[in-house]
Amino acid sequence: MLGNPEGEGALEEEAGVAEGKIAAAADAIEGWLGKGYERVESATSDLVLRSAKPIEGELRMVRFDLTNPHGLPPHINVQTFRFRNLYPGDLRMIETMNLHIFLP
Repeated sequence: MLGNPEGEGALEEEAGVAEGKIAAAADAIEGWLGKGYERVESATSDLVLRSAKPIEGELRMVRFDLTNPHGLPPHINVQTFRFRNLYPGDLRMIETMNLHIFLP
């Protein structure tokens, strides 16, 4: 917890640990989405990041629902989608995974 009464040195150490965790999370998201991932505009989520091209036949998306979590505790959605391909040019998607990661 930030604001440690042990002094400024302990606070700086905690901030360094937090920065390391944030950098590791950002690297993990980029690794999963792939290089060149895109930010997608959303009226209902705080931030949506999507893979630029399919990976193993699926598009990948990470959606942050922190300030408006739709009646749930703040969370992050990790999702995958595949194209329906019912006819040539069918760009509609089928959700194949939606993992909710709830924040403490």
